[in-house]
Amino acid sequence: MNVRGAAAGAALALALWMDLSPLHGFHRADSFIPVFAGLYKWTPFFWEQNRFGQLIPLFSLPIDSPFANLLFQVGLRLFAVTGSFFLLARTVVPRPYWPAVGALTLALWIGCKEIEAHAFMQMQPTGQAVALGLAGLLLLESRSRWKLLAGLGLLLLAFWVSLTALFWLFPLALVRRRAPLVLSAVAFSFGASLLFSRLSIYRRATSFSAADLSDWPLAWRTLAEKSVDYLSLPLVLAALGLLIAALVLRRRLAISAGLTLLAAGLGELIVMGTTYWAKHNGWSIRYVAVELLVVGMLAPALALTLFLEGRPERWHRAANTLGLAALLLVTALRYGAPSPARARAALDRFGAHTDEILAAGSTHLLGGYFRTWPAAFHANVIRWERGERTPVWVISLRSGPTRHLWWRKDWTGARIAVFRGDEAEAEKIRRRYGLPPLRVYRAGPDLAVSSRP
Repeated sequence: MNVRGAAAGAALALALWMDLSPLHGFHRADSFIPVFAGLYKWTPFFWEQNRFGQLIPLFSLPIDSPFANLLFQVGLRLFAVTGSFFLLARTVVPRPYWPAVGALTLALWIGCKEIEAHAFMQMQPTGQAVALGLAGLLLLESRSRWKLLAGLGLLLLAFWVSLTALFWLFPLALVRRRAPLVLSAVAFSFGASLLFSRLSIYRRATSFSAADLSDWPLAWRTLAEKSVDYLSLPLVLAALGLLIAALVLRRRLAISAGLTLLAAGLGELIVMGTTYWAKHNGWSIRYVAVELLVVGMLAPALALTLFLEGRPERWHRAANTLGLAALLLVTALRYGAPSPARARAALDRFGAHTDEILAAGSTHLLGGYFRTWPAAFHANVIRWERGERTPVWVISLRSGPTRHLWWRKDWTGARIAVFRGDEAEAEKIRRRYGLPPLRVYRAGPDLAVSSRP
């Protein structure tokens, strides 16, 4: 098998391995929404937003089972994440040993970060955008007309999934290759995606405005500190030391790889630090996920380049073999044996109220965003396993696209469940959607079920 096939096979195997694991115990409401979109109502963007293109939910439309749909979508998300490590390595280290660079970086991430951190990254659009964007960039290097068109298509998809891909992809392409074709394709794809988002019915959902100028230094410092904390100070210092060594030794490939990675990381960090949206969300590290990836790859890329460049080809093959073997070993130690049963059991973490929801004959779950969506998803999984196909509908933030499915002209027969302690939020949501006043007809220890008077 050639190096491309080996890297693709390793990325796919790891994605399936991680998918069939306890990773599913760490979902959040945000990671369930795309599955609901694939099951009940697909929209071009994440529900009630004009960003985060719903590419993977589009592929999942033929899958009716909630659990199977979840496995399919998460498997593809993980494949994008694991594949992005290898695609970035191929982009910045165009040598036969690039799979070793990707494997070593990915092994460090899997081995040093807990499963919850892996789950958090797979639910972000970043992995999908990186995989699509870098694959498109690599195809644009070809002289084949069809590959050029395919590359442009992948760039369009990357910017549809995440418009912020421009902030790291453009500087990466500029440093790595100054060809007007590449930069023009990146700019065109970004412009097309921006226009698409502006035409969305939820075009005001995501603010593209800048934060106050006085906030920028604090934002950059906060994001940088969070990045160092996430990656660990020793890894960052090792990367800086290796970059200095490459400069002193005048190793051109190592210097090129280091500068390319730094350009992508700094580009994203600098731009995201100026945005109101990142400030509004507490400058979460999810806004610099690519910066985390590229800085995390600095040390492995520089170390292997300094050691292997100019060595015999058999050294390159050995590095690839050892790197991929180490990656599989680390994954086995972190995740254990893959098992659909373990994945399904992990999902039961969200089923604390399922028995009560179903026993009450609940037709809707009304209330706060972070409680309703996970609880409803688990309840729908159980109903499907019992052979029941009518879902428990969620009435909460992001329920607008499905309103035509759960709204009733006559609410007499509806059973709307509300969590204890969530009554105030439920009342806000009820008023937002114009539901009729409710009265409690059944009260349990954690749930009150209401119906129309």
